[in-house]
Amino acid sequence: SSVEGMSNSLLEAMSLAKLCVVSDIDMNTMLILNNDNGYVFTVGDSESFARVVATVSISGSRAGEKAQKLIYDKYNIGRIASKYERLIKSVVNEK
Repeated sequence: SSVEGMSNSLLEAMSLAKLCVVSDIDMNTMLILNNDNGYVFTVGDSESFARVVATVSISGSRAGEKAQKLIYDKYNIGRIASKYERLIKSVVNEK
């Protein structure tokens, strides 16, 4: 699809250092930087997808390790819990 929220499957794959190839929808490109911590292809463009797959299969990659580091640094449970705590406190304080 051309519109989705943040994919839990993508977050889980990244946390396991799996190589991720994703479409260029906004939430994916917030997580995956093309040719850095994964690979991005254009939605609906099979040639773009084929180029990415060919690139990955020829060159190999350490992108999965970079993706894992991003998850541990930015999306770890402590950081997410802290953000929720601040959000809840701000809502409670508004009332």
